[in-house]
Amino acid sequence: RVAVAGKNRPAAVRLFQTDGGEPLAHWPSTLGSAVSLAFSPDGRLLAEGNQSGEALIRDAANGGVLQRFNGNSWAAQTVRFSPDG
Repeated sequence: RVAVAGKNRPAAVRLFQTDGGEPLAHWPSTLGSAVSLAFSPDGRLLAEGNQSGEALIRDAANGGVLQRFNGNSWAAQTVRFSPDG
């Protein structure tokens, strides 16, 4: 799978199958466009950093927000999981 984010209106995160490009899922990006995405090592979670400085942890299967991190006054331009998740 590959996760793609953009500034299209409405701002959204989209998942695609890498072999053939079939769309798998999409959901709205919250509080501004997503600017960074990262899968957890096991592929079950997706971290999203957005223009409002917020970082989210989502369920990669359905896009549900599992955890929200606030407090940055600038865009969260990079998100990453540690190697052990």
